[in-house]
Amino acid sequence: MNMVSTWTHQARPDAEDEGVSAGHHGPNAWRCRVAAALGSSPRVLGLTLVMVCLGSRLAGAGPLTTLPEVVGLSGAVSVTDTKATPGATTANGASFPSITVNKYNGADILTGVQLQLTSTRTPSGTVTASGGTLPRNASGTGSGNGQITLPGATQTFPAVTASSSCTKTSGTSSCTASTTGAAQSTNTTFHVTTGLASYYGPGTFNVTRTAPSLAATASGTFTNSTFTYKEAWTGTLSTVYEYSKHANASFAQASDLDTLLLDFGSVSPYSTAQQDWSLFNLLNPAGTTAGLVLQSVSGSGDTTAFSLPDLVPPFTTLAAGSGQTFLATFDPTHPGTYSATYLLHLSDEAIGVGGTTSTLELTLTGQAVPEPSTWLLLATGLASLLGYGWWRQLYAV
Repeated sequence: MNMVSTWTHQARPDAEDEGVSAGHHGPNAWRCRVAAALGSSPRVLGLTLVMVCLGSRLAGAGPLTTLPEVVGLSGAVSVTDTKATPGATTANGASFPSITVNKYNGADILTGVQLQLTSTRTPSGTVTASGGTLPRNASGTGSGNGQITLPGATQTFPAVTASSSCTKTSGTSSCTASTTGAAQSTNTTFHVTTGLASYYGPGTFNVTRTAPSLAATASGTFTNSTFTYKEAWTGTLSTVYEYSKHANASFAQASDLDTLLLDFGSVSPYSTAQQDWSLFNLLNPAGTTAGLVLQSVSGSGDTTAFSLPDLVPPFTTLAAGSGQTFLATFDPTHPGTYSATYLLHLSDEAIGVGGTTSTLELTLTGQAVPEPSTWLLLATGLASLLGYGWWRQLYAV
């Protein structure tokens, strides 16, 4: 049994190991080699070195990710103003077609969402005018900004503008002109790590796009004129989910062992026997694994004779790939056979949504048997009593 406690703290998946980069070993690298070389070192020294080794080895591990899901987006909003209406006409808050994206519905723990918007907003304007004796002119200007909203995040983009104009000096008393303004790249990224319940489970979540401000103004000398401003928004939205494997509690370091029996053998009454046992959080071969948390312990049977003195929940998160050694004691008060069962109620570390719970079973058994010297003392006392009784019968008057 491993007697070196390997209780460690799990680093955040996006944390970086200081001084360690590609092709370079940081200051912790030599400590790992020393810890490995020491083998069965004293408990305190082993704990320090193993914690440093595990910390440097696990801190740089990135999250597991799904393949990108790419959804196309398109649509346009518009607003029209007439010369007869004083000032600008607005359609603030106009909505583009919404986007639906599949939620994360995997078996693991959702820890984050990466969203990449790659798009373009293109403004355009069309002026239409008529009436009056030539020469006449007409013009119009428009503008609008953009906003994208998804669960837990919103981003607003600067305004784009477009204008059109036409002049008529002869012919019919009417004119029309259309102009496309300068397109604007509308790109952004989101990394969502809170409110993940909106992204987890079956179904989809909605992404909305709006134009918080959208305005058009028509002017000119024609009797009648209108100006329509239009803003088209096209592109793609890519979604990648970050996830972690569930913690896997085990009584064994190299296999998944959910039940453990510790037999203390024969112990004298009123004497204490001790045994070490270990709890491990097995590292999933796929990569990033959640930390393990002890929520509670429930016992049944002869729990007054047995104890787990240093197993007090909640304890510090047990990082993936590490373990902790604990103590079990047997302190019987009278001869007999004893047995107690302890259920360890465990769960994933709270690093996202979709965590699970598990239960491990630890059974302790032992017998309380008087020592041989005690039996000899009892036998001698009994023999003395029997001898005294025989003597009294022999010499009775």
